[in-house]
Amino acid sequence: MKRNRASAIVQYILMLTLLIVLCLAVGNRWLWGLTAFILLIPPVSLCINFYVRKKINGEIQISTTAAKHNACLGSILLENTAWFPATKLFCRLGIINDLTHEQNTLELATALSPRKNSRHDFSLESAYCGRVYIYVQSVLIMDYFGLFALDVPLKAAARITILPNLFACDVVSSPVSAVSEDSTISRKGDDRTEVFQLREYQSGDDIRQIHWKLSSKLDKLILREPSQSVSRSILVFWDKRHECPPENMDAMAEVSASVCQSLCDKGTNFDLCWTEKDDLELLRIRNSEVLLQAIPALVTQAGDADCPEPNLDGYGLVIYITSQIPDSEAIKGIAYLVCTDEEYEDGSSVVFSSTNYSERLERLEI
Repeated sequence: MKRNRASAIVQYILMLTLLIVLCLAVGNRWLWGLTAFILLIPPVSLCINFYVRKKINGEIQISTTAAKHNACLGSILLENTAWFPATKLFCRLGIINDLTHEQNTLELATALSPRKNSRHDFSLESAYCGRVYIYVQSVLIMDYFGLFALDVPLKAAARITILPNLFACDVVSSPVSAVSEDSTISRKGDDRTEVFQLREYQSGDDIRQIHWKLSSKLDKLILREPSQSVSRSILVFWDKRHECPPENMDAMAEVSASVCQSLCDKGTNFDLCWTEKDDLELLRIRNSEVLLQAIPALVTQAGDADCPEPNLDGYGLVIYITSQIPDSEAIKGIAYLVCTDEEYEDGSSVVFSSTNYSERLERLEI
């Protein structure tokens, strides 16, 4: 953009210089009139653009999900509600993958007629899964010769989730102890699907745990404290708190989804947990349909370093997917699946990389 403006300024100065030289040499009044007209175009156009810049609206449209490596067509719809044209409009779109933290930009140039709108298509393709945030980073409106640029206060954004691919993964686990679903809940935990106790709401409590129906009957806020149910036998936990290359984050996403799919194929009920920006998400997966609904949320964004770990007590088996090499000895009932390019082997963890995970986990015995 800066190079284009510099080139436009140089060309404008050369054109004016040539016209002035011709005027002095020829002395034609029409030539002097043309020179004066060209001199007036930039300031007049600048004044018009001050008005037009606040009359431009926009919207980004794109599908909600897409597959990796597939070109997804999106568009930005621009509308000029002013009575004057926007002769030169330059729009830059910012693109951020909230899971891998990749960033990119797209640029387009257009012109908008007065009281008209136009649609401009763009193609988006990602090699890695995750939620992709597309937003208007900047819009500039320029005069006819491209000498002066004004910011257009346009805000628009959209999100698309790039889904992970599934690979053949056969999870073979030893029998684990599990208590009936009707067993008594014995202690407080973080499973919001089961209630440990009901109590009156206190300042600082999570409002998502309020029992609204009971609160309306009692005319006071009642809180449902989540429990830890000993009936949960298997937990699949993806720890996204540690920074790692985009390809490793993408590999862990595919491993997490494929391991879960294997458990569903075997008819195994399990809990799926993952770290979000500042919290944990925990879902009970009963079949493939529930899993398919959970996968877009699973790959939404990376976890924050301060996000807590889930309470692993009460599970007969924990499949722990991480990019961090465990700093302690093997713990009974926890199977670590570690994504790293480092040379590491402790005899109990399964180590894979972004290039060999489908081969290393084709048959997973835990």
